[in-house]
Amino acid sequence: MNALLLELPVDALASPGMSMESLAVEAKFMLALKLFEVGRLSSAKAGQLCGMGRVEFLLAASRAGVPVVALDKDELHAEFTPNEPNHCKVKSGTTACGPALCQTHC
Repeated sequence: MNALLLELPVDALASPGMSMESLAVEAKFMLALKLFEVGRLSSAKAGQLCGMGRVEFLLAASRAGVPVVALDKDELHAEFTPNEPNHCKVKSGTTACGPALCQTHC
């Protein structure tokens, strides 16, 4: 395995009582998180970088406040609109469909 060695001033990074191992784990996660956030790494690669699985990394990223899904308005609409051509049954009263999600009944 190829490795990258970063020389960092420990005094500037460590909190009182923080072990070098804890500092290394946190630094790897923060690096992976930032590279994922800016689109340089996939979630799987970011997880691998910091010793986590993909799902574990995505959960940790979400807890850290980093969005794990970036969808625009049209993508979001497509994601939550059923693919059936006549999916909206508002007129017949069999399902509830708000105008924000479905314009076919208007």
